[in-house]
Amino acid sequence: MVILNSNPMRRPDCCSFDSIAGLYQEYRKLMRHSGREINSCCGHRLLIFDHHFFHLAAVRRHPEAVLSMPGEMEKILATTEGLGPYELAHNGSRARNLPSAFATMDCPDE
Repeated sequence: MVILNSNPMRRPDCCSFDSIAGLYQEYRKLMRHSGREINSCCGHRLLIFDHHFFHLAAVRRHPEAVLSMPGEMEKILATTEGLGPYELAHNGSRARNLPSAFATMDCPDE
């Protein structure tokens, strides 16, 4: 295994939110803008868009639902209390750890 960073950064604090709209706002703060480009120290070029929210935060409605940001944005922003029709997979750990996901993309340690 190649170590790219022998002194990895401290894991960021978890994000806190009380609704799906709040979680999306946290995602947008981390993403900065749609189409954000991350050039990681390992040479990978990553592009982050709004629709990656569903995968990175592990947001779903029901297992068969296909989520798309154009179809879901209004519902997400309107749901300012709780999760509404959405659920968070993995007991919400991916959602809470979004800051760590972005930090890992910015500066992976291996």
